[in-house]
Amino acid sequence: MAHITIQVIKNEDKVSAGGKQYTRCSIKTTDTKGNETWISGFGNATTKSWVKGQTVELDVYAEDYNGKTYYKFKDVAERSVFAELDKINAKLDQLMGVGKSAKQPEVTVEDCEKAFGGKVVGEVPADNIPDFLQP
Repeated sequence: MAHITIQVIKNEDKVSAGGKQYTRCSIKTTDTKGNETWISGFGNATTKSWVKGQTVELDVYAEDYNGKTYYKFKDVAERSVFAELDKINAKLDQLMGVGKSAKQPEVTVEDCEKAFGGKVVGEVPADNIPDFLQP
């Protein structure tokens, strides 16, 4: 798997010669030698959510066709926002000892950073939380 930083992304709805609809996703990035290159593959709701500047993980391979090398990526699993939230909630429950009868130690910011592999950079002001996330 390679970490790709998106410089340009295009998701184009197409129809195959056999009449089947599909989405083609093309990503412009920089290879390990610093050269700009295009990578393509099948798109879906996940690739349609990607934006310029984002770094994504892709399984990239080379394919030769008519004497030219093209770079492609294998299918990207569709990721549901709700499935991702379920994973986050499960990790938080585990950290906080939800469902355990014994008193659990207080969860620290450092515990969360370690569990989620990130860095807490600040708080989100309550007035900036979208309505659908409000309790």
